[in-house]
Amino acid sequence: MTIGDLNTLWINIQVPLSRAPALEANARVLVPAQGAEGFVLRIGRTADAATQSVTAVAEMNRGAEGLRPGQAVTVALQLRANGMPQYRVPAGSVVRHRERSWVFIRTPTGFTARPVTVLNETAQFTSIRGGLAPTDQIATRGILALLAELSEADGG
Repeated sequence: MTIGDLNTLWINIQVPLSRAPALEANARVLVPAQGAEGFVLRIGRTADAATQSVTAVAEMNRGAEGLRPGQAVTVALQLRANGMPQYRVPAGSVVRHRERSWVFIRTPTGFTARPVTVLNETAQFTSIRGGLAPTDQIATRGILALLAELSEADGG
């Protein structure tokens, strides 16, 4: 005989190192595809060398009936606000030059290079932070020509 509480399910969440400092115990966790929600119980302190992530354990206390042990899911985590906005842009719009990351912002006379901090990268998108406004228009094409102008302007 096995006794278990099937109404509560714990899940392991792989949190990128860049996001881990903004995660707190008791933060809200959602599994949108299954309509499940819960909260973070604890956050690991050891980084996984292969994935560069830490494991957070969450207790799913609502809607967990649709989840199965061993199932891979995508979660949404409530992160602590740090007062600095973050933006998700197409990966190809961020360039590296002279050991910094840059995006090109549209101006009335063309484009200007703006340094940014890369927070997270995937093949399609890059999460960045920097001196940007929500209304800034970021170049997504012609990046090599703009990078050549930046290199020429700073002599490199």
